[in-house]
Amino acid sequence: MSDSFSERWMGLRRRGVAKITKGLLSPVPKTSSQPDSLVPNPQEPADEKAPASPVHPVNLTPSDLWDRAEESLHNDKDKGKIMQAYLEILGLKLTDGSIVKLGNIGTSDRQKQLFLLTEKKVEELKEERWKLHWGGHEVGVVTLVNGIANGVRLAKDVASSTTCAGPHTALACAGVSVILSMLVNPVEQLRALLEGLDYISALICRFIVVERVYRTRAGISSLRPEEATRLEIEFEAAVARLYSQVLEFQARALCHLSRHPVTRFFNDMFKADGWDTLLVEMRKSELTCRGFTQLIDSEKLQTGIEEQKSRMEGLQQTTTDILTVLKTDKGERQIEEENAFFQALYTSDYEEHKARNRNQVPGTCEWFTSHQLFRSWQESRASSLLWVSADPGCGKSVLAKYLIDDVLQSTKSRTTCYFFFKDDNTEQRSAVNALCALLRQLFLLKKTLLQHAIPQFQRDGSRLANSFHNLWDILVSTALDPEAGEIVCILDALDECEEKERIQLLQALGKYYRILTNDGNCKTALKFLVTSRPYVHIQREFQMLKNHLPTIHLSGENETKKISGEIDLVIKSRVQEIGDKSLLEPKERSFLQNELSAVPNRTYLWLTLILEVIERSLSYTDGNVRRIISTMPKTVEEAYEKILNRSADVTRAKRLLHIVVAATRPLTLMEMNLALAINESYRTYQELELEPEDRFRTTVRSLCGLFVTIIDGRIYLLHQTAKEFLVSKETGLSVCHDDISRPRLHRTPEKPLNPKETVQPISQDGCPTQWMHSLKTQESNSVLAKICIWYLLFTVSENHPPPIHESTYEHVFLDYSAKNWADHFREAHLCRDMAIIKQVLEICDSRSRRFLTWFRIYCTTIYRLHPRGFTDLMIGSYFGHDVIVELLLEKGADLEPRDKAFGLTPLLWAAKNGHDAVVKLLLENGARLESKDIISGRTPLSWAAVKGRDAVVKLLLENGSDLESKNNSGRTPLWWAAENGHITVAKLLLEKGANPESKDRVYGRTVLSWAAANGLGAMVKLLLENGADPESRDSTYGQTPLLWAAMNGHDAVVKLLLEETNLESKNNSGQTPLLWAAENGHIAVARLLLENGANLESKDRISDQTPLSYAAMNGHDAVVKLLLENGADLESRDSSYNRTPLLWAMRNGNDAVVKLLLEKGVNLESKDSLCGRDPL
Repeated sequence: MSDSFSERWMGLRRRGVAKITKGLLSPVPKTSSQPDSLVPNPQEPADEKAPASPVHPVNLTPSDLWDRAEESLHNDKDKGKIMQAYLEILGLKLTDGSIVKLGNIGTSDRQKQLFLLTEKKVEELKEERWKLHWGGHEVGVVTLVNGIANGVRLAKDVASSTTCAGPHTALACAGVSVILSMLVNPVEQLRALLEGLDYISALICRFIVVERVYRTRAGISSLRPEEATRLEIEFEAAVARLYSQVLEFQARALCHLSRHPVTRFFNDMFKADGWDTLLVEMRKSELTCRGFTQLIDSEKLQTGIEEQKSRMEGLQQTTTDILTVLKTDKGERQIEEENAFFQALYTSDYEEHKARNRNQVPGTCEWFTSHQLFRSWQESRASSLLWVSADPGCGKSVLAKYLIDDVLQSTKSRTTCYFFFKDDNTEQRSAVNALCALLRQLFLLKKTLLQHAIPQFQRDGSRLANSFHNLWDILVSTALDPEAGEIVCILDALDECEEKERIQLLQALGKYYRILTNDGNCKTALKFLVTSRPYVHIQREFQMLKNHLPTIHLSGENETKKISGEIDLVIKSRVQEIGDKSLLEPKERSFLQNELSAVPNRTYLWLTLILEVIERSLSYTDGNVRRIISTMPKTVEEAYEKILNRSADVTRAKRLLHIVVAATRPLTLMEMNLALAINESYRTYQELELEPEDRFRTTVRSLCGLFVTIIDGRIYLLHQTAKEFLVSKETGLSVCHDDISRPRLHRTPEKPLNPKETVQPISQDGCPTQWMHSLKTQESNSVLAKICIWYLLFTVSENHPPPIHESTYEHVFLDYSAKNWADHFREAHLCRDMAIIKQVLEICDSRSRRFLTWFRIYCTTIYRLHPRGFTDLMIGSYFGHDVIVELLLEKGADLEPRDKAFGLTPLLWAAKNGHDAVVKLLLENGARLESKDIISGRTPLSWAAVKGRDAVVKLLLENGSDLESKNNSGRTPLWWAAENGHITVAKLLLEKGANPESKDRVYGRTVLSWAAANGLGAMVKLLLENGADPESRDSTYGQTPLLWAAMNGHDAVVKLLLEETNLESKNNSGQTPLLWAAENGHIAVARLLLENGANLESKDRISDQTPLSYAAMNGHDAVVKLLLENGADLESRDSSYNRTPLLWAMRNGNDAVVKLLLEKGVNLESKDSLCGRDPL
């Protein structure tokens, strides 16, 4: 997603336009006139062409500017020592060990040496080596690094083939390439270093062209000779200063990465935040250089001469060719970026989840579609919420599928998106995944709306798919776009969503509809249809919405008569099918249909189960049918019991069901086949007696009947009520780490499970049931944990470990076992089973191949690289296995080892992953409370805070952990908690006296600043209540929390801050909150600011643009309309191009904005001052 200059140039090169580059850089004929500069004004788009102007050749020899820059560094007392070390390191890298002295400055010998080194190091770069820890998570940086490397190679090629650069550019090229080759594992604090290299590689390419052009065209006819000379001297000085900063950046970076002794003598020059500072200085210097080019270009525009016409036409054609290729390249990169975005949002197979549900039987669901409440909601063009509740088994999911496919399908004016929650699948329990699915469907159908999402994706990358707040904000901002039309979001079975995320979703819905209710001018049509069971806690959450918001509750439990009538249609249809299959007589069909229809309180689920019982009957004689009907279960629970009682093997059936209810995802038939076959004694695949897959499918059906269903080769429970029927609500077994006074666990044999210890459930007819509530969660996890552990003990894992991504039949259960055994073992609390504990110690032997086999596979779900150097104690701490940790501590395990990838100790891993029992054990045994990881310098308290581990934070605070400990970037535990929205953790820290005004070292931003920028309203409120300064400014941009919130479009946070802060606060560039909101198209924020009296005509300090100018320039028509309604000046002009809002809108092709401005009577004769162009 990098948009670096190097990437764009390499795109040109790949597309066969090397000849254009060659033409641009070829020697210029000695004529009295020369072509116009090819270097665009940094503020002016490249396609603005102007008349040529005569220029006098100047005796400028810019090729030696790199040499002058190097000499200036050598002449500095401190920087000279660093430069000397830099050249020594390059000499070493040239031969990989032996010392070679580089040639003298400006010689061809040095050019050859450095270009050879550049090519060698660029070729060494391999994609698989490049992983970067960025913002606390791990991402691949292949695109960025390749862009830098390609840019360097291009710069080398161009420099070596043109007379202007000669040998001088070689040092800069070699520096970038060698530094890249040493950044095998970049870390968080080197983020700016990598950005600097990307910037430098682009800058080298740019300034080769700049030097080439201005060597022959630096003179200006209208200037006196002395003025031209002064301009020449000042321009050379500015470029030389920029080059010296480039070389200084490279020298510092290479010395730092090589751990050269010079770094110890100049500590202040090698601080973590020094790269940011140098990068900022380089950008400032380049702007100064660009100021000269702008001055010259402006002069040439005013003094063009006709004699250049022929040459100019040729240049224009060349420029057009370049722009065409760049436009094509940009389009391709845009497609790549969009594809990456859609891939990031693909966190669940939502289409397959919908397909799991049955199709609607013709004539059913009409009780709903004909209901006046639904029709009113459907016909409304305003945002509203329809909540549909119904009892289990009444066909809510079938109804939702029918609405999506047939009633509310997407049209030109309506986009229908959906998500089906399901308790039996981890990915279907997440509200975040639901938002990802909704947005993915919306943007796939309307890609023109991607402008509301891509900027956030560019900032967050794949992390966006984990952020509820950012995803929700994108959905809301998209809905506000007039082009969005009607957006219908159907969420099925909300009651099966994970509780915290369900509450978060309902709060977001409430906030959105509350704002709409209070704002009569807001025209959006974001409509939600939500189905759920009529549970009390769900009703309570929705009741708050119903009291204040446009919410409709269609209660299916009050429509039982109509639903029952529709079920009769299904009975008729299904009896006809059964009759045809079994050749039933008409009277038998009639009898069966009448008997089924006579059952009171029947549901769709009950009917499905009963028909399963009937279809599995051996014969259909009159007597048999009567017998079936007379013994027919009257409830779903009785039907479940009857189905499972017919199992061909009760023991295997129960084992299968234990596995299904405990599994973190639905298992495949192949996985279940192996799981049922394995036992403790097996150590090879050959010992397993596995059935062929087709036969095993039949086995599953004979074991559990219709109680489980197989869809696309994966095994599911028939219905959510099936899990509720099976799983006991009582824990049944003790939790070891809660038993503070427990004896030595490893010496006490585990007490065998005795199902008779609990009272058996009683059915409605008073008889004990065998299956109802017969599975305990802890026992289910125990079953699956043992299966996984036994599998990992197979000798192949030790003797012949398979490749990480191998998915052959032989290794079919490896992926699930590797990724999930540890969680099942922790939840099983097998603290008294010495046999299984011994086996766990065996698979967690960090010196074994077996451990490396499963751990590398596990790490693919969490990290992009394999964490090396884990010890046995570290493994136990990482996964929260307190019984294992206790055993290892008793054996004298080292408390303070660090892994080789992240530099975390066992205590840091346990705190990060939220394992409070392990944290307690480690602290009791003397673990260092304030240990810090090597990469970011975070303490256990900081890691627990960033991950929101409430219990661990409380425990660490009780043990005296430092509230104000800072990592390498100066961020405290409170900062981490606030930035990630962990309210409970933030409260704990503030109650203990955490400083809400602490600032990080990188940007000088407070905790409140970050919380406001991220739109965390509750956190902002908490911090303000605890004394946070609403007027605090960061040291980099001078932004207040209000400016950050307005810039990112967080209206709720803006509203909070407006009560505490200055409405017209400005940052270093003169941006006000309203300017930010207008520039970025945040209409809700803009409206809120205007209602509170924001200045409509505020201007920034850079270009004197007003909110209307920015909104028009960027095509935010909704904001433009709002500003015009409030009286914004139509004819305001910026100071850079003297353009009005209309000129900006037409220049950028924003037709909707142009139309709005024309309707307001804007002046069509206005012209910009640069080219004298009017709107037409």
